[in-house]
Amino acid sequence: MTNQGKWLRAQRSLSSLLLLWTCARTSAEINVDERAILQLLYKTTKGAQWKDSTNWLTDTSYCKWYGITCTETDGDYGKLPLPSVTKIELGANNLVGSAPLSLLWRLPNLSVLKLDRNDIVYDDYVETELGVLGEDFDSEKEISTNVRFVDLSYTDIGSSTNPSSYTEYGAFSPIFETGGGAKVFMSQLTDLYLAGTELRGTIPHTIINLMSSMERLA
Repeated sequence: MTNQGKWLRAQRSLSSLLLLWTCARTSAEINVDERAILQLLYKTTKGAQWKDSTNWLTDTSYCKWYGITCTETDGDYGKLPLPSVTKIELGANNLVGSAPLSLLWRLPNLSVLKLDRNDIVYDDYVETELGVLGEDFDSEKEISTNVRFVDLSYTDIGSSTNPSSYTEYGAFSPIFETGGGAKVFMSQLTDLYLAGTELRGTIPHTIINLMSSMERLA
């Protein structure tokens, strides 16, 4: 191997190590219990009635629960301290009830959320369940999420059971604001699908400012 080849290999190795360290550090700093958040999703959307709930709520790794994908790391450098959810894909799976979106946004490595074609609404009462997570988010003013792809089409997500919680974001509040009033910044979001929902009207500029990378909105 030439000296240049050795240098490039060393650079790739260093980059991989830095990536692993960054992911682990991000998860630790945010300090969210990812299993608890998924358990809450199951509880509030009647998981026992889902079409497929393979492995959910079992002792097996939540990365093996149906519809869940987790971080993958290079085997040469070991595993992250805890697996981290990157995708939740539960479209057309008979989820019925309240989806705890403001908690799902806090999954530090979530990039894809597909809950389309389910009978789900948003209700900020689930925020009262935060005691399960051991965190008090009421004092937060804003949160950031790394999510890139969100499909909530053909759901009732725009039909909040607590419209009085709407703020300047109107009917879009369930997506871009937590029950505690914190703004949700989606600077990495490129695709947002809301067709067939109760969401109507012009998206406020204050929301557009939260989606600086948006490419597709349908």
